[in-house]
Amino acid sequence: MAKNKKFLGYGILLSILGIVFMFLYSGLQNDQINIIQAFSGWSGDATMAPMTVGNFVCIVLTFLYGTMFIKFGVKKSLIPTMILCAVGCIGVAAANGLACNGGEGNYVLYFISLFITRCTCMMLQMAGFQLVASWFVRFRGQIMGVITVGSPLFSVVGTAGMTTLITKKLGGDYRPFYIAIAVLLVIVAVVVATLLSQRSSWCWQPQSVLSRRRLHFAPHPRPY
Repeated sequence: MAKNKKFLGYGILLSILGIVFMFLYSGLQNDQINIIQAFSGWSGDATMAPMTVGNFVCIVLTFLYGTMFIKFGVKKSLIPTMILCAVGCIGVAAANGLACNGGEGNYVLYFISLFITRCTCMMLQMAGFQLVASWFVRFRGQIMGVITVGSPLFSVVGTAGMTTLITKKLGGDYRPFYIAIAVLLVIVAVVVATLLSQRSSWCWQPQSVLSRRRLHFAPHPRPY
């Protein structure tokens, strides 16, 4: 694999992006609700409601996102979805509703924003798996295992670390956390737009397929 530097470099990029995607997906799908409920002035049922509704909607969105990958490619599908997810994070921050502020805030804005965040973050996981699965052939399973490191990483860094930081340094205000996630989403979207190829790329094929004893790197027609 290392014999083709272009292939290896692009593979490393996709692997790093995959880890980041899984990190953000894990946080915005499940772990964020622990942070919200720890500092929100609204009831547990009220804070959880947008996530519950979003979980049902995501059943349909799974098929929709898969269709978008086929029709438009991962890149064109992912970038606007990430921007929309970032807008949802800003909306959660703007809605307030924090216990440290007396629980005052705009619950309708909170519901819509968290619902958008929950529905859009799922594409991050699907895109991460799609990219590495399309790029790597022989080592597909191993690489997909590597990028899933991002999920438990958020549970350690995001949930535990951010809860402590918000409590001790931010006075129970989780809004900087959501603003930071929104900024990170935009940065990753720019990286995807700049470095990720939408056209044909290179796909590693094992020697047994080509009946030769060396690695061969052949053009791969799938769009990214």
